[in-house]
Amino acid sequence: MRSWLIAIALLIPVNVAVADEADPNIEFFYPLVTGRPVIERELELKVAHLKSRDGRETSVTAAIELPLLPRWQIELEVPLVFTDPATAAAPSAPAI
Repeated sequence: MRSWLIAIALLIPVNVAVADEADPNIEFFYPLVTGRPVIERELELKVAHLKSRDGRETSVTAAIELPLLPRWQIELEVPLVFTDPATAAAPSAPAI
């Protein structure tokens, strides 16, 4: 009985080690790609217009990117939103 337990205890790690080496292929391997940073000067203008039952809304976003140092850049973005409600809420009583 004791010899059976010893034999089983010795065979279990061998089976685990064999199962671990059964599939040496690495399927989810993505190489690390590095490159030099590119510092750009950009000027962007984005316009979006939405129309609904509540009215119209136009948003304009202006952005500018400028190099600050050889590896640093700064970006300034200014959003503007223009709303035009479909109907203005009428007061229920005259203002006093």
